[in-house]
Amino acid sequence: MVEEKEKFATALPFYDLAIAAGSLLESATPHEPEGWIDASKLSTRGHFDDSMFISKIQGHSMEPIIPDGSYCLFTKRTEGTRNGRIVLAQKLGLHDVDTGASFTIKKYESVKTLDPDTEWRHEKIVLKSTNLSYADIEILPEDGDQFAIIAFFLETLG
Repeated sequence: MVEEKEKFATALPFYDLAIAAGSLLESATPHEPEGWIDASKLSTRGHFDDSMFISKIQGHSMEPIIPDGSYCLFTKRTEGTRNGRIVLAQKLGLHDVDTGASFTIKKYESVKTLDPDTEWRHEKIVLKSTNLSYADIEILPEDGDQFAIIAFFLETLG
């Protein structure tokens, strides 16, 4: 049991999101964590905040950076550029029959074009695997309303 004073100081919430390092999966983001993990001995970070959480990765598409079965640290603070960042993404309507979740972890790349009305617009978003054996996931503008960046990857916990 984690004491209240340890929450976000040394312990972070764990969410069992069934995050795929492969393809997008389908489920809802839980409101309450499955539990709390003492991250102070697992992370290279000196401090934590209430935007951070831990989840487990399933699959091989982000290897060698994120091995299958890794526990990873994320932040819900997703402001700023996403290009080149490893992100936790969710797309409604896609699912994996084995895990039943709707989350994937990939490297974010956007292809933009100039638009006279809005200065620029996404031509497409590509979610890239670091393991070249896995295909990229393309998100086209018409699918943008069913797609969300949930968090940024910070590190694999040791």
